[in-house]
Amino acid sequence: MAPSRAKLNVAKILKCNPAGRNAIKEYDETGTLKESTRRIVVNVIVAAMCDTATGRIIHRQTKEFHAQGIVEMFPSLKDSLSKKGYEHFFDINSNTGFIQWRLKTADQHPHECNHPPLSNQEMKVLQQCHYFNTQQTEI
Repeated sequence: MAPSRAKLNVAKILKCNPAGRNAIKEYDETGTLKESTRRIVVNVIVAAMCDTATGRIIHRQTKEFHAQGIVEMFPSLKDSLSKKGYEHFFDINSNTGFIQWRLKTADQHPHECNHPPLSNQEMKVLQQCHYFNTQQTEI
């Protein structure tokens, strides 16, 4: 079975970040992630979501897509007691979870989600990672 788009997207985001690569390595070596590493994964994913968001609104479907990708990438993080298994990362019905919490706390630190325009060098790096919308590359 081919990996889902959500899993592939999360993998691309994490592989383009040193902390993300360390999380993948930890999972490969131990079969799980420490709580601190799980928080890092959420931070990296949310930062990428903020980088690619148009405006300040990140749609619920986008949050759910990334939550699904996280548990597909790291199956031991799946919640076997919940319906979809990723509601602790983001529950679309209640708009709660680790991703929503991080977005809320990022709003308290505007530099994290409402950042100044990216430099040309930063744009090139994001384009190489393939998770940045290339239509936004004009500055």
